Amino acid sequence: EDSHRGLYYKAERVASLYQGLGTHYVDLWIGSPEPQRQTVIVDTGSIHTAFPCEGCENCGAANHTDSYFDFRKSTTFKKLECEDCTVGECVKDDEVQYCFMK
Repeated sequence: EDSHRGLYYKAERVASLYQGLGTHYVDLWIGSPEPQRQTVIVDTGSIHTAFPCEGCENCGAANHTDSYFDFRKSTTFKKLECEDCTVGECVKDDEVQYCFMK
């Protein structure tokens, strides 16, 4: 069992909703084969939920509970292609274009 903020998680990785100072948080388990925990703010005023990935510069590391998401450890991770990018900007990296959120 893993203890986090006084809550206990079993192998099922049960998600918890908890209140902070004026906001609510939830733990998400992202990726496979070994999911990584990402604690995010539940924002009812936005349709977006985001968390920083490895390689992100100036993404507020001191303000995040968890390590950045390491997409290289996830076999299910896929970068959005530019035509699927509804928010963010299209960037070119090694002759490949993909959607990037700031």
